[in-house]
Amino acid sequence: MIHVLAERLLLRAGATEVSQPVAMEKQNGANIQVWLIHATAALASSGVTVSLEGSDDLENWDISITAGDANLDPPMTTWIPGWGGFEDVPYPYVRLKYVSASSQDILMGASISTHTMP
Repeated sequence: MIHVLAERLLLRAGATEVSQPVAMEKQNGANIQVWLIHATAALASSGVTVSLEGSDDLENWDISITAGDANLDPPMTTWIPGWGGFEDVPYPYVRLKYVSASSQDILMGASISTHTMP
């Protein structure tokens, strides 16, 4: 199932944001898609790091699942980690964490696609 978490997220320069949580609903795989709508050339050199975080209780978040850089020129789209996604997600809830290393504001979007891996 595809969960659009941000269609037009304004990520301020140097800011960190998190998405709303998504229930895995007994699924164990996830893909992340990130798209940049507007950003200056500064983004291409500094970028945005997007992390998939997991939780058992919606309060304590494990950031160790993975992180990837979305260093793109808009309006490009990438899958993070552009390498196919995550198998065996051990949490009932996941969310995205966005960290900007840019000196410019970024307008972006993101989604998580959950699925069952064999």
